[in-house]
Amino acid sequence: MFNSDNKLLEIIYRINLEYKCDVLLAQGLEDMCYISNNMAHIKKIIPTMLVSPADLIHQLHNKWEFYLLLSSLNMPTPRTFLLDRVPLSYDSFPLEFPVLTKPLNGKGGEGIQYFKTKKHFDEAIRDLALPLIVQEYIPGQDIDLSAFCINGSLIAWTIQEQTLGILKFVENEEVLEICTNVLNMTNYSGVVHFDLRIDARDNSIKFLECNPRFWGSIYESAKAGVNFPERVAKVVISGEMPSPQSFPVIAWVPFKKKELLFHPVFLIKQLHTTGPFFFDYLRFLKDNAAAELYRIIYARNKSIGEKWLNFCIKNLSDNKIEYLT
Repeated sequence: MFNSDNKLLEIIYRINLEYKCDVLLAQGLEDMCYISNNMAHIKKIIPTMLVSPADLIHQLHNKWEFYLLLSSLNMPTPRTFLLDRVPLSYDSFPLEFPVLTKPLNGKGGEGIQYFKTKKHFDEAIRDLALPLIVQEYIPGQDIDLSAFCINGSLIAWTIQEQTLGILKFVENEEVLEICTNVLNMTNYSGVVHFDLRIDARDNSIKFLECNPRFWGSIYESAKAGVNFPERVAKVVISGEMPSPQSFPVIAWVPFKKKELLFHPVFLIKQLHTTGPFFFDYLRFLKDNAAAELYRIIYARNKSIGEKWLNFCIKNLSDNKIEYLT
């Protein structure tokens, strides 16, 4: 069937022949690169998600290459150095502590180490697996952007912060702007997840890492209102350029359902330090009740569900659902 001896292509062909699949989606980094390198063959078998060239995928994933890219684009990022041999010359390696060391191609936080002082770093440096990057530690709050884009144009996105095990989906124009700029300038196509940090010292936002693949909190993105795999699949199947979509209402999404109960109890015990956060949490929890009710109604009766949604939209104020009683 194929001139290529690639057995995976044969497997894809046979699976599609048996199950009549609608679309092929890649999940991890290796999958994205495989599709990118074999798109001409795969598209003859089954409609396939859009991906960027494999060299761009690797450039975004590799932490040192990503840092160099950000620097060339004048994008905000912590001071970063490549450590590929020891002993280390601090004359050419002007570190300011604390710092983080990260494997070049690590994922999910694997292998990241924190060094508070130069003494601590010097004691451990000979045991580190090289090469790696040494990066200025940025005190502050993590904030991430997840996106699906085509030729650098955003199609769908969410922005999230994590607090006490709960993802808070938010709006942040600065995060959206700088991430959009990177995607535009690289002409990126596919799904991507940027890790950023709000610097507590000056409230600036800095890029940390990039994951040019589906990410770990994709289920929470769907619960917040943007189902990325579904969105990607619909674009492939329809063959049309869709209009941009972002979730318009700020949402709280716990990693586990039991945390809906755990976190209010936990926060009540610490009202002296987390009072504002606790009441903020209750407010958004009530907002989400309206959204969750919509999902339940819509699953049973689409017509009534649409009426409920329209009712909610009419009560929007400052991008938040008013308290519906």
